Amino acid sequence: MKRLVVASLIVLLPIALTGISRAGVDSYEIDITSLEEKYSVTETILLSSFNESVFLVWIQEGAADIGVSANDKSVNVEKNGNVYAVNLSSINATEISLAITFDLPSSTQTFEKKFLYDIDSIKVTVDNKVVFSSENITTGSDVNLLLQKGTVPSSSYLYTTVLLVILLIILMVYTLKKHRVAAKKPLIETPELLKTKKELLMLVLKEIEKKYRAKELTEETYNKLKEFYKKEAVDVMKKLEEGKGS
Repeated sequence: MKRLVVASLIVLLPIALTGISRAGVDSYEIDITSLEEKYSVTETILLSSFNESVFLVWIQEGAADIGVSANDKSVNVEKNGNVYAVNLSSINATEISLAITFDLPSSTQTFEKKFLYDIDSIKVTVDNKVVFSSENITTGSDVNLLLQKGTVPSSSYLYTTVLLVILLIILMVYTLKKHRVAAKKPLIETPELLKTKKELLMLVLKEIEKKYRAKELTEETYNKLKEFYKKEAVDVMKKLEEGKGS
């Protein structure tokens, strides 16, 4: 079954880094491909008039099978923590194209990248889809991308989702009507109506929990929605209990 990856940018912040060169990078492209058992990452970095013999690149923990080449030639690399020093002394060219490849475990939830130079333009793609692009990135900026693996939804899943959306619309319309007629005449809530409303509210609360676990809702939005619909559900259940006692 085909795997689907959803990536979302969560932060891009400049931070102070000491001892890092201010030499610039023309363009920085990151391509992430999701495979069955890993993520395959290719970084293409274009340099023009780069007058230093060493280029520094930051690679996150967990990276494996790291390969580096400059203008299609293998170059020496030294590792110091997460920083890799690429020796460019053997490359005699005014324009240099660096290619860096590595793999990340399929369990990786966040792709991290820290930039050690000023960059004119950057583009990040995940499974051939551009998820982030920007210009004039400053030294010390960092990008974090949330990676979520899953499967392509089946037709039954899509049908259930569409049905739930319809139920949500019905509930919203009912709530609006309830407020509009309140000033005119009291609404008679039969046990059947209350039970239906309770079932709809339970479905809404389950969907809210599901979307929150899937990180599709912020914590603030999640708390507000949960509090509102939970209160509605409690009110309905109280009315049902009162109806049984009468």
